[in-house]
Amino acid sequence: MVRSPRGLILLLMVVSLLLVDLGRHFLADRRIGRHSLITLESAVTPETVAIDGHTFAVTGASVREVRSDRISLRAWTPTPTIRVVEPEGGGEVTVEV
Repeated sequence: MVRSPRGLILLLMVVSLLLVDLGRHFLADRRIGRHSLITLESAVTPETVAIDGHTFAVTGASVREVRSDRISLRAWTPTPTIRVVEPEGGGEVTVEV
């Protein structure tokens, strides 16, 4: 007894139509619109600290304590930046992170 493959052909046609319909959904052109944009926070401005006549700019850390020759920081980024803005005199300043 030989069976005709009509049922299999019909099933394959239905599956292929479903795949085409799903492909239209997933491959639709989704351009960037105003509704999908987010507002980012502005860049963090450096915190300035004056110690013994020197002025430092600290980014990526918050200043915890300032003494006459020492500054203590708490870093909230892996690599905080400490920059000397105005050096004055030859005194030493210890930075503790």
